[in-house]
Amino acid sequence: MPGHKFFNAGGLWFAGLLALCPGFATAAPINGDFALTPYKGGLIVRQQAEFERRRRDNESQRPGRAISTLIYGLTERLALQATLPYAWNATTTTVLRTDGLRRERERDSAFGDGLLAVKYQFLAYNQSGATLRWAAPVGGTAPSRERGFSDFSYSGFLGQVLTYEALDYELDLDLSVRTFGAYRGRRPGDRFQYNFAASHRIWPWIFPEEGAPAYLNLVLELNGETRNTDEVRGTADEDTGGRVLFFAPGLQIIHNRFILEASYQIPVAQRWNGNDSNRRAQFTIEERIRGGIRVVF
Repeated sequence: MPGHKFFNAGGLWFAGLLALCPGFATAAPINGDFALTPYKGGLIVRQQAEFERRRRDNESQRPGRAISTLIYGLTERLALQATLPYAWNATTTTVLRTDGLRRERERDSAFGDGLLAVKYQFLAYNQSGATLRWAAPVGGTAPSRERGFSDFSYSGFLGQVLTYEALDYELDLDLSVRTFGAYRGRRPGDRFQYNFAASHRIWPWIFPEEGAPAYLNLVLELNGETRNTDEVRGTADEDTGGRVLFFAPGLQIIHNRFILEASYQIPVAQRWNGNDSNRRAQFTIEERIRGGIRVVF
């Protein structure tokens, strides 16, 4: 039936619009930035807020971050990225005293470590209604050295990003490895991060033949990280390091150059070193929410 064919006149018109006007916003992962691709001379501005709950023994924390990201297209293949988070944390400790249980609360905030990256696009293969892109980001972080919000060491990373973008869905995969230098005898453990995102337009099912419509995307992500143990003067700190994997459903509202987005990260697997009874436990993540706005200029 004609009403159920995706490649109708409206769909083909919208594909042509994206090709001629690359400043239009498109789908992308919510919990990662490496898949964002500006056109030459274009600028992507992303502002997100992140809220988390985590627990350890008699302590609970509610950390959060306001994450500001700028991505500028130097050429058709080369882009620059800068990210700076402002973070906060509220810690509640339950203490047993002679007069009963007491809750002690501490709050703090500071800038986190800044990130600078260059991403080069090695491949952009276009076909009717779809695009395949392969790119490699490389860069590093500069520490703010604010206790509780910084790794205190400079780091460098190398990644790979693969994107397949069609008219009604998009698939994104990115991998990155990060290594750290030492600061005052301590070197944070190397980190391996991986993210997979699948987004699908769920409304409207058929594009109109005229006009640039707003549309709603369902986004499903897997976000994982493995951290090696820190080293203190050449000796492994067994109370550090571990791994976590999140399943993250989310929604995106896309209209012209603007995207509103939100994602709920659910930890489906996590194991942190030091959680044995004879060691100091690390915090266990209970949930994480991230949302914000993305604007394409």
